[in-house]
Amino acid sequence: MFLALIDLDHFKAYDDLLGHHAGDDLLKAAEVHGSEASVAALVDGLRAVVPDGQTCSIGASHRP
Repeated sequence: MFLALIDLDHFKAYDDLLGHHAGDDLLKAAEVHGSEASVAALVDGLRAVVPDGQTCSIGASHRP
């Protein structure tokens, strides 16, 4: 089992500035799916593709 907690840095400011619809779209665009074998690569890749110049913090854990 794999668990990743992703916190989009400065999300509240983004949501307040651009509106809740834009915030919802940002969350949907940052959603990650994948098998255990590919999750590490997806998590690493997420940092490069977080929309609109935003950044994120990620904590991940794997349990067999």
